[in-house]
Amino acid sequence: MPETAKILQFPSRPAPALGALDALRSATAYFDSRSQDGADERRSRLLETPEVLLSLCALLRERVESAASDVLGEASDLYRAISTTTRRLGVFDERDYFLGETAILAGTASRFFGQRAEAEIWFDRAEANFRHTVNPTPLLAMVSYQRLALRCEIGQYREVAELAPMLATSFRRLNMPREHAKCIYLEAIALKQAGSHESAIEKFEAVIGMGISDLEPGLVGSAFVSLADIHAADGKHERASAACSQGLGFLAKAKRPAAMAYLKSVLGESLRRQGDKAGSIEVYGSAIAEYQALGMSTWVAYNRVVLAQVLLENGNSREAEWQILAALPTIEEARMVPEGFAAVALLRESVRQRKTNPQALSELRQHLQARS
Repeated sequence: MPETAKILQFPSRPAPALGALDALRSATAYFDSRSQDGADERRSRLLETPEVLLSLCALLRERVESAASDVLGEASDLYRAISTTTRRLGVFDERDYFLGETAILAGTASRFFGQRAEAEIWFDRAEANFRHTVNPTPLLAMVSYQRLALRCEIGQYREVAELAPMLATSFRRLNMPREHAKCIYLEAIALKQAGSHESAIEKFEAVIGMGISDLEPGLVGSAFVSLADIHAADGKHERASAACSQGLGFLAKAKRPAAMAYLKSVLGESLRRQGDKAGSIEVYGSAIAEYQALGMSTWVAYNRVVLAQVLLENGNSREAEWQILAALPTIEEARMVPEGFAAVALLRESVRQRKTNPQALSELRQHLQARS
């Protein structure tokens, strides 16, 4: 019988593999020096060590919330560097994987800033590249999660409430507990925004009870804050205060500045409903400052509108006008309301006449709240 088999040369690595700790140190050093001269040359050398690049992607993922601008810039530059390089990257599917990973990082950071059209394009790029990897199923599921979060942000709550449990089942079968919990949390957010408070409370409590506080303290803390928001809206201020206190510890542990800012806005609303206008104004001002520090302009604009409403109720009409005038450019530039939304035009004219229209302000807040 003729011998027809052929022994193929197994591809070898261009350099010895680094240990996990050394790779993390190199990734951290690279990220910390990103703004110095020679960044392009260092980025090019980085592509020669997939282990360091993998650690860098993990580092960027952890810093999306606290340094979203830096993550967006670095992930975008990495994507372009990988897509244009002619050298081999890794041994198997590393090139496709890292193109997908940097794209989803850039998309997540874009979504964080409210740049939804840009985020969608990045998610398209991530999906296209992940499809060529050896095991695309969990990676494509992560893109689906980001797209679902995007749909939630534009107010498609019914669709998110329907689809999130299906995606949660996929993550559970893939043995991805963090992503499984995030899907349940996303479903709870959609239910909350749709006004189904009892169902939302059940889902938030499910997230809290999943035993993932060590893995995802920020998610558990955010669930507590969302519960506080519901309780405050329902006039259950003691429960709201207790939930805020419980969430605070988890958020401090997770170092989630955006969630901490959201907690302050929830507390501000609770104080407003209890009649403590001065306390509410102070807390909302603090939340706005934190959102500004994070570069979250759409959240800054939304909270300025809410603060303006509290200021009007407290008789501080001139201060309310300042907040409105500061918020309107972002609202219009980011297309946070439909073109020609009557409340915006009415509000702008009333402020121009130095007589702010409370009804127009209330309508604008309700519209923004439904999509915040």
